Amino acid sequence: MSNRVRSFASQGEYERLLVLRAQEKRGEIRDLEIQPRFPIIIEGEKIGTAVMDFAYFKGNERVVEDFKGF
Repeated sequence: MSNRVRSFASQGEYERLLVLRAQEKRGEIRDLEIQPRFPIIIEGEKIGTAVMDFAYFKGNERVVEDFKGF
């Protein structure tokens, strides 16, 4: 991971990152991405970009999370 400073929308989102990093270190998940971007394409035309909070693999399944505090 780079040394660049990241900001988080909430303390809860930051705490979720810490949990995911610990899971990655233990080998429970892999390839953790922070704020991955996904193109939004309708009828072959890119109309925008969705920015999620986290993406990672758990086994062979890709998981994408958009953290919501409560």
